[in-house]
Amino acid sequence: MPILETRLFDDGCQIFLWEIAESEPFYLEAMDWTSWGLEALSGAHPFRRRDFLSSRHLMHLATGLTGDDVTKSEEGPWLIKGGGFLSISHSGQWTGLAVSSQPVGFDLQQHSDKLRTIAPRFLDPAEREALGGIDCEDLSDLCLAWAAKEAVYKANAQRGLAFARQIRLEIELGEGEFMIPSASVHANHRVRHFNIKHDKNEDFAWAVAVAG
Repeated sequence: MPILETRLFDDGCQIFLWEIAESEPFYLEAMDWTSWGLEALSGAHPFRRRDFLSSRHLMHLATGLTGDDVTKSEEGPWLIKGGGFLSISHSGQWTGLAVSSQPVGFDLQQHSDKLRTIAPRFLDPAEREALGGIDCEDLSDLCLAWAAKEAVYKANAQRGLAFARQIRLEIELGEGEFMIPSASVHANHRVRHFNIKHDKNEDFAWAVAVAG
């Protein structure tokens, strides 16, 4: 199956999306896994195994990278040996990744009503109001806001941030469209800014955050 979608942005950041439609044997036969340490998946839930395999397969298909070419930072994006950053995400039957020369975070979120319940934990009152008030009427916009905050959290690489208080989205509304051009992290007596790219469809929303 071909890559579902590829986008290259003006800042050089690139994203790739993939629909997880294949079985586990497909991924195991599609590439050489010797550098990925698959023994770590022994006993893992089948869905977790397929998420892992599909995201690494996409990474290799899109960039040519193998497990020998990347290292996972303790908190934050993957580090590409020789320079660059990479972030992956999966939700439901989709996975995706972003590659950038700057610290990057990528998140993909399948539409889920559960986000309505937890909205007060990741949105401040002004953000909730921009999303339609306390009920956050449009689920696709709510998923987009969650994906944006998750992407910023990954790119910032700092544990323990309070999403509603310390990760702030710049929200623009115009002609019925909900846009998030940027976001900021407020922690340790400083403010760090991130550029946001995003999109949504009838199934999921995705967002990528690149350090400004």
